[in-house]
Amino acid sequence: NSFRTVEQLRANGTPHRLLAGPWSHASTATSIPGPRIDSVPEMVRWWDRWLRGIDDGSDADPTCTWFAIESHAPAPDLDTVPGVWRADTWPTERTSWSTYPLEGVRSLDVRPDVGMAAWISCAGHLPYGLPLDQQNDERASLTWDVAEGPLEIAGMPRVALTLTSSEPVANVSVKLSDVAPDGVSTLVARWTQNLNRAADLGSPVALVPGEPIEVVLDLEASAWRWLPGHVVRVSVAGTDWPNTAAPPRPLTLTVLRGEVLLPVYDPTGAPASRDFEPGASSGAEDLAGIECAYARDVVRRISSAKVASGGEFYDTPHGRSKERYEGEVTVSTLTFEQTAHARTSMTLEMVDDGEGNPVTVSSDSSMSVTATSSHFEVAIDLVCREGDRIVGSREWLRSVPRDWA
Repeated sequence: NSFRTVEQLRANGTPHRLLAGPWSHASTATSIPGPRIDSVPEMVRWWDRWLRGIDDGSDADPTCTWFAIESHAPAPDLDTVPGVWRADTWPTERTSWSTYPLEGVRSLDVRPDVGMAAWISCAGHLPYGLPLDQQNDERASLTWDVAEGPLEIAGMPRVALTLTSSEPVANVSVKLSDVAPDGVSTLVARWTQNLNRAADLGSPVALVPGEPIEVVLDLEASAWRWLPGHVVRVSVAGTDWPNTAAPPRPLTLTVLRGEVLLPVYDPTGAPASRDFEPGASSGAEDLAGIECAYARDVVRRISSAKVASGGEFYDTPHGRSKERYEGEVTVSTLTFEQTAHARTSMTLEMVDDGEGNPVTVSSDSSMSVTATSSHFEVAIDLVCREGDRIVGSREWLRSVPRDWA
């Protein structure tokens, strides 16, 4: 959305500045992965110009700066990714579309647990880490190797598909990857579309089994450089679980035809990027209390993903506090039934309750969701305490129709 927003700002003559890096939802100075920079001087420079009216020369700066990531091996706690800074306008005349066909009619019996190799990869801190090697997911997907490096893109890759579903409810998930000579596959960009909402997000309709449907998917905005010897891979699956819910029933997808359009970037003649103040030398990640586990029960045919974090006290004004977060999701590869369970707890200890006495307050909440073929069954509980005394509690129970999801 940042690139789309900047495009509209430029079209309307609005002053703007884009700084885009590989950071997660965390400070650019401490995020993983790096390169880490101190973005405060960049913000001050912008505010000086447009809030204080100081002519600091920023009008001559390129309006957009982004980090083009280079081929590398994936890891959930990758500290830094290689690449180069680019500076330009957006949109830029240095980007041109290259089209690659996805050849052949191919069918896929959908596995509902495809997506585990890149779960919640945009979150801020561990345990919600970076994507893993995509090979396991790709083995349960349709794949096309469409090009080789050296190749650089900047923008939103686009995939057009004509496909059919054997069931009235279906999703399609598309991923773009960088495959190294040793076969390791690193995620570049992704997108998932509920096919029942392909024409109108607010008005889902049942699919007609076997009837072709055409979709065009804009993948996530990306700036990436495939190095020589690396391969551009497109993979198509019927799920991106547990980022999105799997379809309600087993099904088969058939891709009749398709193509991928890559926004190829040629940096020749582009202005140089500004030098940034460096951030921290390493990411601010602490593994204390962190859990992140993936499992497959091969007998019961159940796949699961589990995370947990927190639980240690930290200082707060007039006391200390701690939180603990736990969550687990499961999916049956036989029936596609899914569950989600989450629990959070928070404790706040204050040295003075206003009358000179220490006080401890806490809350515990839990949520359970079961996704059947027709409904999401939701149960939420909340209990609040002062010391050991329960001062409030509530339970919510809801049955939500899946509505073609």
